[in-house]
Amino acid sequence: MFEYLIIGLVLIKILGWLWIKKPWQRYTVKPQPEHFFTPPPPRQTNPIPDEEAKKDEPFPPYTQLQPNGFYIYIDMENGIRRLLDADEKNFLKRDFRTIEYVGYANVYICRGPDFCAVYDVAQNQLIETPFEDVRIDVFGHKMYSSNNQQFGLLNENYQPSIKPKPASQFLTGVAPGVLKYYQHDCWYLMNNQGETILGRMLWIAPGALNNKILVRFLDLSFALAALDGTILKRLPYEEMFINIPLAGNAGPDGIPRYYIAGFETAERLPHHTKRKKAYTVLNSDAEQMFTPCYDYLTYFNFDGTAIFMAGIGDMQLWSSLLEESSDEPPRIEGSMRYGVIDAHNNIILPFIYSTIERTNQPFYKVGQHGQVVVVETTDEYDDEKFWDWEIHGIQYGIVSLEGNPIIPLSFAAIHYTPNKDGSVAYFTALREGDDTPAYFDAEGNALDAPVRIV
Repeated sequence: MFEYLIIGLVLIKILGWLWIKKPWQRYTVKPQPEHFFTPPPPRQTNPIPDEEAKKDEPFPPYTQLQPNGFYIYIDMENGIRRLLDADEKNFLKRDFRTIEYVGYANVYICRGPDFCAVYDVAQNQLIETPFEDVRIDVFGHKMYSSNNQQFGLLNENYQPSIKPKPASQFLTGVAPGVLKYYQHDCWYLMNNQGETILGRMLWIAPGALNNKILVRFLDLSFALAALDGTILKRLPYEEMFINIPLAGNAGPDGIPRYYIAGFETAERLPHHTKRKKAYTVLNSDAEQMFTPCYDYLTYFNFDGTAIFMAGIGDMQLWSSLLEESSDEPPRIEGSMRYGVIDAHNNIILPFIYSTIERTNQPFYKVGQHGQVVVVETTDEYDDEKFWDWEIHGIQYGIVSLEGNPIIPLSFAAIHYTPNKDGSVAYFTALREGDDTPAYFDAEGNALDAPVRIV
């Protein structure tokens, strides 16, 4: 009996402690008022920039001034373009995906998701079309394409003027009233009435010289064709090139246009079965300007004259060895020496350079002492790896158009900075292993600091 009394007193004491302490309240979450919120973490006073986050930040909208005083409003985040007037007002009250100014026609081609419109500046008129795309070339041809790979010509009112043609590529003008198109792995010539005047060509030049069009047959031979498609003259060359010709015998800049042609000689490449090719310049009638003698020839057209960069050396052998190589890089030796000539083979720069670069500025960037190196590179279209060659260790300098030295050939890198009017403000040059730049003015005089006219 006494034992039960002891147990009862202990239970009473425990219950009394629980009633006073209420320990269950320590683990009960009180309901928060509706306006309660968790405060944000404290702001960093000097946050570390997140480069990846910066890349994802939207690019703010901006405007681009056009040559005729209009503006194009660009909202890259939303894919919106708007044509604005001189007061930067959206006078068309339309949004487009792309807007392209065609200066020689003075029109804006405005493309949407399923339409294409043309704003004619002279007529102050927006012309709606049902086509996927509209283009205007330098010869004044107005061309369209539709979603089902149909191409055709438009009249002055942007209405179809010929029966549409199925083609794999857009129509392209090569002369006034003459266009080319690509279909079934061949090129064709047609007139502006839509009639095919020459067909099944491997290649057709992008323009005419002296009313003649350079074409290449499926058997790889070349010929000159008249504007009506008649073959005028077969040509005996294995390779021919043309330099962006337009109408007539000269482009809008007044530069005479020429062909570059090459043919196989009797000489074989060293330790190789292939024959060496020699290159020359042809006039607009495909007549040789001088005896073929160069291993390499390309255009340098500036200042109203036609000039060419020519090369003598082992480039053809290098290319042949690289084409035949697969897993292992080929061993190539030798060198290339470049110079500059005119269309009559008069030497402007001597053949002493490893490289020659030309811009629209009155100088050449030249280099010497380079060594050929085989490198592995990747094709930008299919990611396939292949071997190529580069020239390393070049020492660069600047020479005038007449070949007079401006900056000595002793720098690993040289570039120029223009003034606001486009003229050379100064050159910046770096020596190998030295991060301290050297500055020169347009005449080659050393500068303590760069000076630019804005």
